[in-house]
Amino acid sequence: MENFRTLAAAIINQSREVSNLRSLAQRLLASVIEVRAALPDGSEVFGTGVVLDNGLALTALHNVADEATEGRLLPLRNLRAVVHGHGEVSAQLVAAAPNLDLAILRLEVAGIKGAPLALRAPLPGEQLVAVGGSSEEIAVVGATVTESSKCGALLLASERKIDDRFFGAPIFDGEGRLCAMTLSSDDSAKAFAIVALRPLIDQAARLQ
Repeated sequence: MENFRTLAAAIINQSREVSNLRSLAQRLLASVIEVRAALPDGSEVFGTGVVLDNGLALTALHNVADEATEGRLLPLRNLRAVVHGHGEVSAQLVAAAPNLDLAILRLEVAGIKGAPLALRAPLPGEQLVAVGGSSEEIAVVGATVTESSKCGALLLASERKIDDRFFGAPIFDGEGRLCAMTLSSDDSAKAFAIVALRPLIDQAARLQ
């Protein structure tokens, strides 16, 4: 259960100086979580997420819910998260952005320190760090913003493919601030700036 948290980050992109990327990655791991839920057939689904300071967490919506008829969302059973320093804790789906495949969870534990949030969207040419994982390891990839839009959408370039381990996973700037979340994509790597998600995050915080 704790293996996800204790494995050293696998640095799979060297667009930054390796020592600097490794140092930043180790600082970020405390806010990265593994999300787990039970599928209807009894199997489990795993995903990556990130803790926010207000006891909420962000992850991919497909990790925690199924789409039912008429567009309604059905949260998966036995939803929980593996949190650094706390182990496995219960979680609840409180808000979602289906068009972005993003979900906001409430974690049933107190005293969690979350990732600091960036106050602006990443700019073209800016180097970022994406942190993703599976049930066995955490991977860290350096990426560069190639395009950004006023709505918060980002395109990223990386020496290595940003694959499904990073869907719904956090992206940090060079100061370790949460600046974006990756989106499910079959072609170019896409992300969405955290500043554009602040209204949804603030709304979910008020519901607590």
